[in-house]
Amino acid sequence: MFIIVMSKEFQIRSGKGSLPRKDKLRGSSLNPKEVDHNGTHAMQVYSDDDIEKKFWSRHLFEKVLGKGGYGLVVLIREKTSGHQSACKIVDKEKVSSEIYSSLRAEPKFLTKLSTCKYVVNLVETVESRKRLFVVMEYMKGGDLSHYIHRKVQDGSPFRESEVCVVVAGVLRALKAIHGNNII
Repeated sequence: MFIIVMSKEFQIRSGKGSLPRKDKLRGSSLNPKEVDHNGTHAMQVYSDDDIEKKFWSRHLFEKVLGKGGYGLVVLIREKTSGHQSACKIVDKEKVSSEIYSSLRAEPKFLTKLSTCKYVVNLVETVESRKRLFVVMEYMKGGDLSHYIHRKVQDGSPFRESEVCVVVAGVLRALKAIHGNNII
Protein backbone atom coordinates (compact mmCIF):
# COMPACT_ATOMS: atom_id res chain seq x y z
CA MET A 1 0.00 0.00 0.00
CA PHE A 2 1.23 3.49 -0.82
CA ILE A 3 -0.03 6.38 1.25
CA ILE A 4 1.50 9.76 0.66
CA VAL A 5 2.26 11.40 3.97
CA MET A 6 3.08 15.07 3.87
CA SER A 7 3.44 17.98 6.16
CA LYS A 8 0.93 20.39 4.66
CA GLU A 9 1.59 22.75 7.55
CA PHE A 10 5.26 22.94 6.58
CA GLN A 11 4.48 23.46 2.91
CA ILE A 12 2.09 26.30 3.67
CA ARG A 13 4.58 28.01 5.95
CA SER A 14 7.38 27.67 3.45
CA GLY A 15 5.19 28.81 0.55
CA LYS A 16 5.76 25.62 -1.43
CA GLY A 17 2.12 24.78 -1.98
CA SER A 18 -1.32 26.18 -1.91
CA LEU A 19 -4.08 24.04 -0.57
CA PRO A 20 -7.56 24.18 -2.00
CA ARG A 21 -10.37 24.26 0.52
CA LYS A 22 -11.63 20.78 1.33
CA ASP A 23 -15.18 21.70 0.34
CA LYS A 24 -13.85 22.66 -3.10
CA LEU A 25 -12.22 19.23 -3.45
CA ARG A 26 -15.16 17.20 -2.23
CA GLY A 27 -17.41 16.34 -5.09
CA SER A 28 -16.12 19.05 -7.41
CA SER A 29 -15.79 16.66 -10.32
CA LEU A 30 -17.73 13.69 -9.08
CA ASN A 31 -20.79 12.21 -10.61
CA PRO A 32 -23.37 11.79 -7.80
CA LYS A 33 -23.31 8.04 -8.45
CA GLU A 34 -19.64 8.03 -7.41
CA VAL A 35 -20.42 9.16 -3.85
CA ASP A 36 -21.84 6.66 -1.41
CA HIS A 37 -24.54 7.35 1.19
CA ASN A 38 -21.95 8.55 3.73
CA GLY A 39 -20.67 11.23 1.33
CA THR A 40 -17.40 9.38 0.80
CA HIS A 41 -15.91 8.44 -2.53
CA ALA A 42 -17.07 5.11 -3.90
CA MET A 43 -15.17 3.32 -6.63
CA GLN A 44 -16.97 2.77 -9.93
CA VAL A 45 -16.07 -0.14 -12.20
CA TYR A 46 -17.38 0.11 -15.75
CA SER A 47 -17.67 -2.74 -18.22
CA ASP A 48 -16.07 -0.84 -21.10
CA ASP A 49 -13.22 1.62 -21.55
CA ASP A 50 -15.49 4.58 -22.33
CA ILE A 51 -14.83 5.63 -18.74
CA GLU A 52 -11.30 6.66 -19.74
CA LYS A 53 -12.72 8.86 -22.49
CA LYS A 54 -15.17 10.35 -19.96
CA PHE A 55 -12.35 10.91 -17.46
CA TRP A 56 -10.11 12.65 -20.02
CA SER A 57 -13.05 14.69 -21.32
CA ARG A 58 -13.21 16.31 -17.85
CA HIS A 59 -9.45 16.68 -17.29
CA LEU A 60 -6.44 18.08 -19.10
CA PHE A 61 -3.07 16.35 -18.90
CA GLU A 62 -0.34 18.82 -17.87
CA LYS A 63 2.84 16.83 -17.17
CA VAL A 64 4.30 13.63 -15.75
CA LEU A 65 5.19 14.03 -12.07
CA GLY A 66 6.77 10.60 -11.61
CA LYS A 67 7.05 7.07 -12.91
CA GLY A 68 7.06 3.82 -11.00
CA GLY A 69 6.82 0.09 -11.43
CA TYR A 70 3.02 0.13 -11.46
CA GLY A 71 2.34 3.15 -13.62
CA LEU A 72 2.82 6.87 -13.38
CA VAL A 73 1.65 9.98 -11.56
CA VAL A 74 0.58 12.90 -13.71
CA LEU A 75 -0.53 16.44 -13.06
CA ILE A 76 -4.03 17.05 -14.38
CA ARG A 77 -6.29 20.08 -14.47
CA GLU A 78 -10.05 19.86 -14.22
CA LYS A 79 -11.49 21.64 -17.26
CA THR A 80 -14.45 23.31 -15.55
CA SER A 81 -12.81 24.58 -12.36
CA GLY A 82 -9.15 24.75 -13.38
CA HIS A 83 -8.27 22.85 -10.18
CA GLN A 84 -4.99 20.90 -10.39
CA SER A 85 -4.70 17.38 -9.01
CA ALA A 86 -2.16 14.57 -9.01
CA CYS A 87 -3.44 11.44 -10.73
CA LYS A 88 -1.89 8.05 -10.12
CA ILE A 89 -2.54 5.90 -13.19
CA VAL A 90 -1.99 2.20 -12.61
CA ASP A 91 -1.78 -0.22 -15.52
CA LYS A 92 -3.65 -3.20 -14.09
CA GLU A 93 -1.89 -5.65 -16.41
CA LYS A 94 1.51 -4.77 -14.91
CA VAL A 95 0.66 -5.56 -11.28
CA SER A 96 0.07 -8.78 -9.42
CA SER A 97 -3.34 -9.42 -7.90
CA GLU A 98 -1.86 -8.90 -4.41
CA ILE A 99 -0.44 -5.48 -5.27
CA TYR A 100 -3.61 -4.56 -7.14
CA SER A 101 -5.67 -5.33 -4.01
CA SER A 102 -3.45 -2.98 -2.01
CA LEU A 103 -3.76 -0.27 -4.65
CA ARG A 104 -7.56 -0.60 -4.67
CA ALA A 105 -7.60 -0.29 -0.88
CA GLU A 106 -5.63 2.98 -0.93
CA PRO A 107 -8.62 5.22 -1.80
CA LYS A 108 -10.63 3.70 1.07
CA PHE A 109 -7.81 4.49 3.48
CA LEU A 110 -7.40 8.01 2.13
CA THR A 111 -11.13 8.58 2.57
CA LYS A 112 -10.88 7.45 6.21
CA LEU A 113 -7.99 9.87 6.71
CA SER A 114 -9.64 12.85 5.01
CA THR A 115 -9.75 14.88 8.23
CA CYS A 116 -6.00 14.52 8.85
CA LYS A 117 -4.16 17.53 7.47
CA TYR A 118 -0.94 15.52 7.23
CA VAL A 119 -2.24 13.02 4.67
CA VAL A 120 -3.05 13.99 1.09
CA ASN A 121 -6.78 14.13 0.25
CA LEU A 122 -8.50 11.87 -2.23
CA VAL A 123 -10.42 13.71 -4.96
CA GLU A 124 -11.86 10.80 -6.94
CA THR A 125 -11.18 7.24 -8.06
CA VAL A 126 -12.08 5.82 -11.45
CA GLU A 127 -11.44 2.33 -12.76
CA SER A 128 -11.62 0.95 -16.28
CA ARG A 129 -10.82 -2.56 -17.44
CA LYS A 130 -7.19 -1.61 -18.10
CA ARG A 131 -6.39 1.15 -15.61
CA LEU A 132 -7.01 2.48 -12.14
CA PHE A 133 -7.02 6.30 -11.75
CA VAL A 134 -6.53 7.62 -8.21
CA VAL A 135 -6.88 11.41 -8.22
CA MET A 136 -5.45 13.18 -5.17
CA GLU A 137 -4.82 16.75 -4.20
CA TYR A 138 -1.68 18.14 -5.79
CA MET A 139 1.07 19.30 -3.46
CA LYS A 140 3.30 21.70 -5.38
CA GLY A 141 6.21 21.08 -3.02
CA GLY A 142 6.09 17.32 -3.62
CA ASP A 143 5.91 14.57 -1.05
CA LEU A 144 8.14 14.19 1.98
CA SER A 145 10.69 11.92 0.28
CA HIS A 146 11.01 14.42 -2.58
CA TYR A 147 11.60 17.22 -0.08
CA ILE A 148 14.30 15.23 1.76
CA HIS A 149 15.97 14.21 -1.50
CA ARG A 150 15.99 17.83 -2.73
CA LYS A 151 17.59 19.01 0.54
CA VAL A 152 20.31 16.34 0.27
CA GLN A 153 21.02 17.19 -3.40
CA ASP A 154 21.26 20.90 -2.61
CA GLY A 155 23.69 20.13 0.21
CA SER A 156 21.67 22.32 2.55
CA PRO A 157 21.54 20.97 6.09
CA PHE A 158 18.24 20.50 7.86
CA ARG A 159 17.63 23.08 10.53
CA GLU A 160 16.40 21.70 13.83
CA SER A 161 13.14 23.63 13.43
CA GLU A 162 12.52 21.97 10.03
CA VAL A 163 13.17 18.52 11.45
CA CYS A 164 10.77 19.19 14.34
CA VAL A 165 7.96 20.25 11.99
CA VAL A 166 8.46 17.29 9.66
CA VAL A 167 8.74 14.69 12.42
CA ALA A 168 5.71 16.13 14.22
CA GLY A 169 3.70 15.94 10.98
CA VAL A 170 4.73 12.34 10.34
CA LEU A 171 3.85 11.37 13.90
CA ARG A 172 0.44 13.05 13.63
CA ALA A 173 -0.20 11.24 10.34
CA LEU A 174 0.80 7.92 11.93
CA LYS A 175 -1.50 8.62 14.87
CA ALA A 176 -4.40 9.19 12.44
CA ILE A 177 -3.51 6.05 10.50
CA HIS A 178 -3.37 3.94 13.69
CA GLY A 179 -6.53 5.62 14.99
CA ASN A 180 -8.37 4.43 11.88
CA ASN A 181 -7.03 0.86 12.27
CA ILE A 182 -5.15 1.07 8.99
CA ILE A 183 -1.77 -0.14 10.27
